[in-house]
Amino acid sequence: ADSERFTQWMLHTGARMMPQLTSQLPHSAGTAEQFFRTLARKIWEATPQLNRRFMIETLPVPERKDPCFCGSGRKFKQCCSGFKRFAAYLPELCMLPFFLDSLPEARWHELVDSDIPIPLLADQAQLMLREQRSTQVITLLESWFVCTPPNQPVWPEERWPLLQSLLDAYQMQDRKEQEEELAQLATRHASRAMRGVGWLHLAVFLSNELRIAEAWDALHHAEEFAPDHPDVVFHLAETAFGDTL
Repeated sequence: ADSERFTQWMLHTGARMMPQLTSQLPHSAGTAEQFFRTLARKIWEATPQLNRRFMIETLPVPERKDPCFCGSGRKFKQCCSGFKRFAAYLPELCMLPFFLDSLPEARWHELVDSDIPIPLLADQAQLMLREQRSTQVITLLESWFVCTPPNQPVWPEERWPLLQSLLDAYQMQDRKEQEEELAQLATRHASRAMRGVGWLHLAVFLSNELRIAEAWDALHHAEEFAPDHPDVVFHLAETAFGDTL
């Protein structure tokens, strides 16, 4: 399996690449081989799989009496069952930034409707925005929000964080036409809850452009589509309009 080939590569190169780390491993936790096998599993489980629709794969753990996954021939409980002890020494890993760096930007559109976890992608988009990489955010996310034909499903609600990041990226680049167009699309092609938030963003945008009458209309639509969140509606309205209301 690909995961086992990666593990074998880590076992052969880990100590050579990270000699200082290897020398600092606590003996009570296990051997260096067990550590690098654990590290390989954590990296693999945090990396989108290119040939599996970018899914994040969780590797199986043998039962205590099953053969150990290291291939020693011994039972798991007598061999590498303590590998989880090393997990305490390892941080939570996110390999998506490195994955995107290795995947040509011309292929980022392949992530749309794949098995990539959307919360993971949303976190990456926010990280890019904090690093002032708004151009890359636009490249990463625009394909997720093409205009939906009438016979196609609406944008699912889980995409809202991606939509917000794309709107923020347009705003950072002062691309007002694209920002307004996307917010307008959200009011028509998204799920009901997303439409409410789309109307809210549009209301803020129109207010900033001093198009007050249109902003008021957008705000009324926001209240219509987001009736369960009146506190959010009025908070954003107060923030956006100030004394205008």
